[in-house]
Amino acid sequence: MYHQRAKQIRRDERPLSPTNTGSGYARSTTEIPPLPTLKADIRKPSFDLYSDYYLSILGGAFRLHLQLGLNEDSDPLAVLTVADRLHDDCSKALQSSEPATRSSPEVHLWQPPPINIIKVNFDGAFNRATCTGTGACVARNHNGKPIHSHAQVFNHVQSPMVVEALALREAILVARRLQVMEIIFEGDAKCIIDAMKGELSVDLDCDVILEDCRRLCQTFRLVSFEFIRRSGNWVANYLAKRSLRDNLFCYNTLAQLTWLESRLM
Repeated sequence: MYHQRAKQIRRDERPLSPTNTGSGYARSTTEIPPLPTLKADIRKPSFDLYSDYYLSILGGAFRLHLQLGLNEDSDPLAVLTVADRLHDDCSKALQSSEPATRSSPEVHLWQPPPINIIKVNFDGAFNRATCTGTGACVARNHNGKPIHSHAQVFNHVQSPMVVEALALREAILVARRLQVMEIIFEGDAKCIIDAMKGELSVDLDCDVILEDCRRLCQTFRLVSFEFIRRSGNWVANYLAKRSLRDNLFCYNTLAQLTWLESRLM
């Protein structure tokens, strides 16, 4: 029925004739019956048989008439109604298949250690231009109270990973000076933590430092290494970065503890 209707349209069309107004051409005066509005959001306007929008829908409906379960004798309005309904179903399906908005990652907050265990957070800061770095650590008890802090400058270092390994070594030395027997070392350098657990291999420069760290840890009765995100390790991270900029702050333990108590207690 669709191709018969298309042929009828072509027979009814009249050649365009020049006019003395406007663009110079006028369309045939053959009138096309208006198409009934199918939905409220399809406005009656430009809905005539010459509309590209109408022709695209009609052509698509004709190509899909087998899937729609219709035949060539079906009413065009019924075809368009079914096609319109399928369009809505398809739009809903596409919307539901869109990935949900990802929620922001949960902040990894610092957690206090169990009673009678000390947790030492460590971090490093590196200046590639001067090949210098600093390592800093903060020791806290089960109440979250800082009991000791330390920062150390490292010269002639070549990579941030080496600085992180040296920062861990300084943290172990601090724990030994405090004569702590049960301790947790926590840092945001996952490669260093995994290497200390024996789960990852590192380059030779770092491996030499970490081997010394393992030897130093033999005096502890209980020791563990844990990874924490930067958001939970911000205290050690701040001390390392500030100590890299300010040598006076780096070697002033009292100033460090005063700042820590003002921020943490």
